[in-house]
Amino acid sequence: MSGSGASQPAHGHRGQAVELTPSGENMATLFVPGKGSIDIRGENRIAVIKRLVDAHNNGPMPMATKDLVKDIAEDQSLANIFKQPLWDKLKANFLRNLGPKGPAVIAALLSGIAASPWMRAALRYGVTAFAILLFLLALRRSGERAGRLAEQLETTERSHDAQRRMLEAAVHRPRSRDDLAERLRDGRF
Repeated sequence: MSGSGASQPAHGHRGQAVELTPSGENMATLFVPGKGSIDIRGENRIAVIKRLVDAHNNGPMPMATKDLVKDIAEDQSLANIFKQPLWDKLKANFLRNLGPKGPAVIAALLSGIAASPWMRAALRYGVTAFAILLFLLALRRSGERAGRLAEQLETTERSHDAQRRMLEAAVHRPRSRDDLAERLRDGRF
């Protein structure tokens, strides 16, 4: 599971709560109605499951993996924290995965935003402003590129003009010393 996934304890029967009961030092038992129980060993594992149980009993709302592991083991995935056999058992029997990137969580947030007319209007104006901003940035970038190309063309034209003048001067130059002397006498040089 990636760092942005979401998990949630499986729903139990009405009237029965999901519980995490300490059963010794660094050991607790997770009970999910209709699913059974499982022993959890380890301080970090218990802390993560406790957050998940609390979120379920208060909501039940899905919880992102990054929120589950915050200040516990932020650089690890849930599979690394629980180790593969225990993690597979938890996923299969006790947790619901809402997708590798939490699309259900994102969909729930967007549907909540879309439910309010004020938020829909703000979202509409925000999207419009963002589109205009992107258009202006693209226009600026193409203008800068056009300016660079125009400058390059101007430099190339000046270079070609100087080269053309040198070639014309070479065509009209005196062919020998005698031609040079004759032009100097006539004043045509």
